[in-house]
Amino acid sequence: MLTQGNIRLVLQRLYFHLKNLHWNFFIPIAVADLFLPFICLISYMSERTRPFFAMTVMQFSLIIIPVCSIWWVVFINRDYIEGLGNELLFVCKNKIKTMDTFIAFILFFAVSIIQFASYIKADSTLKYEPVKLFCVCLFYYCFVQFLTYLTKSIPITLLMVLVYTIGNPMIAYSIDGAFFPIFYDVTPLTMESAKASFVPMVIVGIMLLCISIVLNKKRLKFN
Repeated sequence: MLTQGNIRLVLQRLYFHLKNLHWNFFIPIAVADLFLPFICLISYMSERTRPFFAMTVMQFSLIIIPVCSIWWVVFINRDYIEGLGNELLFVCKNKIKTMDTFIAFILFFAVSIIQFASYIKADSTLKYEPVKLFCVCLFYYCFVQFLTYLTKSIPITLLMVLVYTIGNPMIAYSIDGAFFPIFYDVTPLTMESAKASFVPMVIVGIMLLCISIVLNKKRLKFN
Protein backbone atom coordinates (compact mmCIF):
# COMPACT_ATOMS: atom_id res chain seq x y z
CA MET A 1 0.00 0.00 0.00
CA LEU A 2 1.40 3.38 -1.02
CA THR A 3 1.57 5.95 1.75
CA GLN A 4 2.82 9.51 1.58
CA GLY A 5 6.18 8.39 2.92
CA ASN A 6 6.45 5.54 0.41
CA ILE A 7 5.59 7.87 -2.47
CA ARG A 8 8.28 10.27 -1.33
CA LEU A 9 10.85 7.45 -1.21
CA VAL A 10 9.84 6.29 -4.69
CA LEU A 11 10.23 9.81 -6.06
CA GLN A 12 13.60 10.17 -4.35
CA ARG A 13 14.80 6.91 -5.85
CA LEU A 14 13.49 8.00 -9.25
CA TYR A 15 15.52 11.21 -8.97
CA PHE A 16 18.72 9.28 -8.26
CA HIS A 17 17.90 6.75 -10.99
CA LEU A 18 17.50 9.44 -13.62
CA LYS A 19 20.50 11.39 -12.36
CA ASN A 20 22.62 8.26 -12.54
CA LEU A 21 21.73 7.74 -16.22
CA HIS A 22 24.03 10.62 -17.25
CA TRP A 23 24.02 10.93 -21.08
CA ASN A 24 21.58 8.03 -21.39
CA PHE A 25 18.96 10.35 -19.91
CA PHE A 26 19.09 12.64 -22.95
CA ILE A 27 19.31 10.11 -25.79
CA PRO A 28 15.63 9.03 -25.89
CA ILE A 29 14.46 12.62 -25.38
CA ALA A 30 16.58 13.81 -28.30
CA VAL A 31 15.37 11.00 -30.57
CA ALA A 32 11.66 10.97 -29.65
CA ASP A 33 11.07 14.67 -28.94
CA LEU A 34 13.46 16.32 -31.41
CA PHE A 35 14.35 13.90 -34.22
CA LEU A 36 10.83 12.47 -34.68
CA PRO A 37 9.07 15.87 -34.88
CA PHE A 38 11.77 17.06 -37.28
CA ILE A 39 11.11 14.13 -39.62
CA CYS A 40 7.37 14.70 -39.43
CA LEU A 41 7.80 18.41 -40.13
CA ILE A 42 9.98 17.72 -43.15
CA SER A 43 7.38 15.25 -44.39
CA TYR A 44 4.57 17.76 -44.00
CA MET A 45 6.51 20.55 -45.68
CA SER A 46 7.60 18.38 -48.62
CA GLU A 47 4.28 16.80 -49.58
CA ARG A 48 1.59 18.82 -47.77
CA THR A 49 -0.83 15.95 -48.17
CA ARG A 50 -2.58 14.54 -45.12
CA PRO A 51 -2.40 10.82 -46.03
CA PHE A 52 1.35 10.96 -46.64
CA PHE A 53 1.91 12.97 -43.46
CA ALA A 54 -0.18 10.58 -41.35
CA MET A 55 1.66 7.56 -42.77
CA THR A 56 5.03 9.15 -42.00
CA VAL A 57 4.00 9.85 -38.41
CA MET A 58 2.81 6.27 -37.92
CA GLN A 59 5.82 4.70 -39.65
CA PHE A 60 8.42 6.46 -37.53
CA SER A 61 6.55 6.79 -34.23
CA LEU A 62 5.76 3.05 -34.09
CA ILE A 63 9.48 2.32 -34.11
CA ILE A 64 11.03 5.30 -32.33
CA ILE A 65 8.69 5.87 -29.39
CA PRO A 66 8.42 2.24 -28.15
CA VAL A 67 12.20 1.78 -28.20
CA CYS A 68 12.81 5.13 -26.54
CA SER A 69 10.13 4.47 -23.92
CA ILE A 70 12.13 1.58 -22.44
CA TRP A 71 15.56 3.24 -22.69
CA TRP A 72 15.48 4.65 -19.17
CA VAL A 73 14.04 1.40 -17.85
CA VAL A 74 16.85 -0.69 -19.34
CA PHE A 75 19.61 1.47 -17.91
CA ILE A 76 17.95 1.81 -14.51
CA ASN A 77 17.85 -1.99 -14.36
CA ARG A 78 21.48 -2.18 -15.46
CA ASP A 79 22.64 -0.62 -12.20
CA TYR A 80 21.17 -3.56 -10.33
CA ILE A 81 21.98 -6.34 -12.78
CA GLU A 82 25.50 -5.45 -13.89
CA GLY A 83 26.82 -2.97 -11.36
CA LEU A 84 26.71 -1.69 -7.83
CA GLY A 85 25.09 1.62 -8.73
CA ASN A 86 26.82 4.93 -8.19
CA GLU A 87 24.18 6.99 -6.44
CA LEU A 88 21.49 4.50 -5.45
CA LEU A 89 21.56 5.32 -1.75
CA PHE A 90 19.29 2.57 -0.52
CA VAL A 91 19.28 -1.16 0.14
CA CYS A 92 16.37 -3.53 -0.28
CA LYS A 93 15.93 -7.29 -0.41
CA ASN A 94 14.75 -7.39 -4.01
CA LYS A 95 16.68 -4.55 -5.50
CA ILE A 96 14.86 -4.02 -8.77
CA LYS A 97 11.76 -1.99 -7.96
CA THR A 98 9.00 -2.39 -10.54
CA MET A 99 7.23 0.75 -9.34
CA ASP A 100 10.36 2.83 -9.95
CA THR A 101 10.85 1.66 -13.52
CA PHE A 102 7.13 1.92 -14.27
CA ILE A 103 7.03 5.55 -13.15
CA ALA A 104 10.08 6.29 -15.33
CA PHE A 105 8.32 4.62 -18.25
CA ILE A 106 5.09 6.59 -17.73
CA LEU A 107 7.02 9.84 -17.30
CA PHE A 108 8.82 9.43 -20.60
CA PHE A 109 5.70 8.33 -22.47
CA ALA A 110 3.73 11.32 -21.17
CA VAL A 111 6.44 13.72 -22.32
CA SER A 112 6.92 12.12 -25.73
CA ILE A 113 3.21 11.88 -26.55
CA ILE A 114 2.61 15.64 -26.18
CA GLN A 115 3.78 16.20 -29.77
CA PHE A 116 0.75 14.27 -31.04
CA ALA A 117 -1.49 17.22 -30.18
CA SER A 118 -0.05 19.03 -33.21
CA TYR A 119 -0.13 15.90 -35.38
CA ILE A 120 -3.81 15.33 -34.62
CA LYS A 121 -4.54 18.97 -35.38
CA ALA A 122 -2.88 18.52 -38.78
CA ASP A 123 -4.67 15.23 -39.50
CA SER A 124 -7.60 14.00 -37.44
CA THR A 125 -7.07 10.38 -38.56
CA LEU A 126 -4.22 10.27 -36.03
CA LYS A 127 -6.51 10.87 -33.04
CA TYR A 128 -6.28 7.25 -31.84
CA GLU A 129 -2.56 6.87 -32.53
CA PRO A 130 -1.59 7.67 -28.89
CA VAL A 131 -3.79 4.75 -27.77
CA LYS A 132 -2.04 2.43 -30.23
CA LEU A 133 1.36 3.67 -29.10
CA PHE A 134 0.53 3.22 -25.44
CA CYS A 135 -0.43 -0.41 -26.03
CA VAL A 136 2.82 -1.06 -27.88
CA CYS A 137 4.97 0.82 -25.35
CA LEU A 138 3.32 -0.96 -22.42
CA PHE A 139 4.10 -4.30 -24.04
CA TYR A 140 7.71 -3.21 -24.58
CA TYR A 141 7.99 -2.24 -20.92
CA CYS A 142 6.56 -5.55 -19.69
CA PHE A 143 8.67 -7.50 -22.18
CA VAL A 144 11.85 -5.76 -21.02
CA GLN A 145 11.04 -6.33 -17.35
CA PHE A 146 10.38 -10.00 -18.01
CA LEU A 147 13.61 -10.52 -19.98
CA THR A 148 15.65 -8.61 -17.42
CA TYR A 149 14.42 -10.68 -14.49
CA LEU A 150 14.66 -13.92 -16.45
CA THR A 151 18.08 -13.56 -18.07
CA LYS A 152 19.78 -11.17 -15.63
CA SER A 153 21.52 -9.76 -18.71
CA ILE A 154 21.04 -6.30 -20.17
CA PRO A 155 22.82 -7.15 -23.48
CA ILE A 156 20.50 -10.12 -24.07
CA THR A 157 17.49 -7.96 -23.23
CA LEU A 158 18.57 -5.24 -25.66
CA LEU A 159 19.31 -7.83 -28.35
CA MET A 160 15.84 -9.35 -28.04
CA VAL A 161 14.21 -5.90 -28.17
CA LEU A 162 16.28 -5.04 -31.26
CA VAL A 163 15.31 -8.27 -33.04
CA TYR A 164 11.64 -7.78 -32.19
CA THR A 165 11.68 -4.16 -33.35
CA ILE A 166 13.46 -4.83 -36.65
CA GLY A 167 11.41 -7.94 -37.37
CA ASN A 168 8.06 -6.20 -36.94
CA PRO A 169 8.06 -4.00 -40.07
CA MET A 170 9.74 -6.75 -42.09
CA ILE A 171 6.95 -9.20 -41.27
CA ALA A 172 4.20 -6.55 -41.44
CA TYR A 173 5.09 -5.69 -45.04
CA SER A 174 4.74 -9.33 -46.06
CA ILE A 175 1.29 -9.92 -44.53
CA ASP A 176 -2.11 -8.32 -44.83
CA GLY A 177 -2.87 -6.47 -41.61
CA ALA A 178 -1.38 -6.66 -38.13
CA PHE A 179 -1.91 -9.43 -35.62
CA PHE A 180 -0.25 -10.16 -32.31
CA PRO A 181 2.70 -9.95 -31.83
CA ILE A 182 3.00 -7.78 -34.96
CA PHE A 183 2.17 -4.16 -34.14
CA TYR A 184 3.59 -2.32 -37.16
CA ASP A 185 0.31 -1.12 -38.68
CA VAL A 186 0.50 2.19 -40.54
CA THR A 187 -3.25 2.54 -40.91
CA PRO A 188 -5.62 4.32 -38.49
CA LEU A 189 -6.62 2.26 -35.47
CA THR A 190 -9.84 0.31 -35.94
CA MET A 191 -11.77 -2.06 -33.72
CA GLU A 192 -10.58 -4.98 -35.84
CA SER A 193 -6.89 -4.07 -35.57
CA ALA A 194 -7.29 -3.40 -31.85
CA LYS A 195 -8.75 -6.87 -31.28
CA ALA A 196 -6.18 -8.55 -33.53
CA SER A 197 -3.02 -6.95 -32.18
CA PHE A 198 -3.16 -4.22 -29.58
CA VAL A 199 -5.57 -5.61 -26.97
CA PRO A 200 -3.67 -8.94 -26.94
CA MET A 201 -0.43 -6.97 -26.51
CA VAL A 202 -1.77 -5.35 -23.34
CA ILE A 203 -3.05 -8.66 -21.95
CA VAL A 204 0.14 -10.60 -22.69
CA GLY A 205 2.25 -7.69 -21.46
CA ILE A 206 0.51 -7.62 -18.09
CA MET A 207 0.97 -11.38 -17.81
CA LEU A 208 4.71 -11.01 -18.52
CA LEU A 209 4.98 -8.26 -15.93
CA CYS A 210 3.27 -10.43 -13.30
CA ILE A 211 5.64 -13.29 -14.10
CA SER A 212 8.63 -10.97 -13.81
CA ILE A 213 7.52 -9.83 -10.35
CA VAL A 214 7.13 -13.45 -9.24
CA LEU A 215 10.59 -14.29 -10.61
CA ASN A 216 12.12 -11.43 -8.69
CA LYS A 217 10.42 -12.31 -5.41
CA LYS A 218 10.61 -16.09 -5.52
CA ARG A 219 13.64 -16.94 -7.61
CA LEU A 220 15.99 -14.18 -8.67
CA LYS A 221 17.20 -11.97 -5.86
CA PHE A 222 19.73 -9.39 -6.92
CA ASN A 223 21.74 -9.07 -3.70
